[in-house]
Amino acid sequence: MPVYEFECQECQTRFFLQASFVEYAAQMKEKKNACPKCQSTKVARVFTPPGIGSSSASKRCGACCCSDGKCG
Repeated sequence: MPVYEFECQECQTRFFLQASFVEYAAQMKEKKNACPKCQSTKVARVFTPPGIGSSSASKRCGACCCSDGKCG
C-alpha cells in the first residue's frame, strides 16, 4: 500500500498517510487529511526524491562496469 508524506502549512509538522489509491483520492477530494499535531487541514503533499545509495543488489555484476563479474 502506498505511503504519502504531507507537511502542515500551519505548524510545519511532517506526517505520513498509508492508504490505497482509492482511499487517498477520496480523502483528498473530501479534504479529510488533517495534521496529527494541530488538526489543521491546511496540508501539502511532500514529494521526496528516491534515495540513491549502494545496496547488495547494486554491487552484483551483470551489465555493470566489470568484465570479470567481480565488482569492487
